[in-house]
Amino acid sequence: MSLFSLLNGQAQGFVPLNGTYYGLFFPGDGSWSHSSGVLSISTTSRGSYSGRLQRGFAFYRFSGHFDADGNATNHVVSFFSRPLDVQFQVDPDDPDIITGSVSDGVWIADLTADRAVFDGRSNISPDAGQYTMVLPGDFTSTNTPGGDSFATVKVDRAGRLSVFGQLADGWSFFQTTGVSKAGQWPFYFPAYFGDGTLHGWLQLNSADASAISGDVRWIKPRVRWDWYYPDGFDITVSATGSQYVRPAAGTKIIDIDTGAIEFNGGNLTNGIINQITLDSNNRIHNLSTNDLSLRFSLSNGSFRGSVRDPDSRDWIPFWGVVLQDRAIGLGVFPGWDQTGEVFLHGD
Repeated sequence: MSLFSLLNGQAQGFVPLNGTYYGLFFPGDGSWSHSSGVLSISTTSRGSYSGRLQRGFAFYRFSGHFDADGNATNHVVSFFSRPLDVQFQVDPDDPDIITGSVSDGVWIADLTADRAVFDGRSNISPDAGQYTMVLPGDFTSTNTPGGDSFATVKVDRAGRLSVFGQLADGWSFFQTTGVSKAGQWPFYFPAYFGDGTLHGWLQLNSADASAISGDVRWIKPRVRWDWYYPDGFDITVSATGSQYVRPAAGTKIIDIDTGAIEFNGGNLTNGIINQITLDSNNRIHNLSTNDLSLRFSLSNGSFRGSVRDPDSRDWIPFWGVVLQDRAIGLGVFPGWDQTGEVFLHGD
C-alpha cells in the first residue's frame, strides 16, 4: 500500500507509480493543426506529477498532485499562446495508461499517454532495434507530394525511440520519445515552423501488419514562399516499415539479383526505368543506357543517388530507404514544382 493511499484513508484503489508517460492529444474529428500536440507526464509514488506539453512551437509546463481517484486538472499558460485546460486520469484498470483531454475553450482534443515501463536492464523492450519507415505518396497527384517520405528509426533496450526522416515536399522531421509496453509510439512533429503537424499513433511489430504501421495526419498550411505544394494540404497517410539489420560482409542489403529502379511523377515527361543488378558487396550495376549512380548506407538502410533523365539530359538526385522484409526500396526525387516516387525492386 502506498503512503499516498494511507494518507487518504484508502485501503485500495488508485496507487500512484514512479514513471514517465508519453502521449498525444488531437481531436477525433477535427483537422486544425493547432489543436494537436505531444506531452510527457512524470509521476511519483507519492502522487505528485509534473508535465510538459507541446503544441506547435508553444510549450506548456504543469505540475500538481493526483486526487484520491487518480484524477488531475490544470490550467496552464505559455508565452504568446492561449492558456489550456488539461484534465487527465490514471486508468483504474491499467495504471500504465493515462487518458484525458486538452482544451483552449474553443476546441477540445482527446489525450492518451502510456508509461515507459522498460529500463534496458532487467526489463528490455522487445521492439529494440533499427527500422526503416515510409509515408507513401501519390505520384499521380499534382497538389500533394508525389514521392515517398522516408525515415530511419532506432529503439534502444529501454524503449527510447529516435527517428529522423525527410518529407516528400523537401522538409525534414525528427523526434525522440518512448515506446509503450504494447509497442505503441506517439508520433508527432510540429512541421512548417509549428504551423503544421505530423501526428498519429504508430505501432511497432504488430502481428497482422508491417513492422511499423498506423495512420499519420499530415497537415501543411499555406506556405506562399515554399517551392513544393505552397497551397498546403490535409491528408492521412498509412505508415509502413520494416526492421533493419545491417548486412554482414558479403551479404546483400535486400534480397535481389536483377531488378529495376523506377522514377515516376515529379514533372517528368516520361517515367524512367533503369535495369540494374545488385552484387554481394551491395554495389548497384546499371544495365541501361542512361546514367545512374546509387549508394546504400549499410548503417541505417538509407540510400541516395542520381539518374540522368533521357528526355531532358538533366541529372536528378534521389533519396530513400530499403524495406528489407519486402526486398524493395522507396523514396523521393525533386521535380520542378512537384516531387516523384523512387521504386527499387527485383524482377
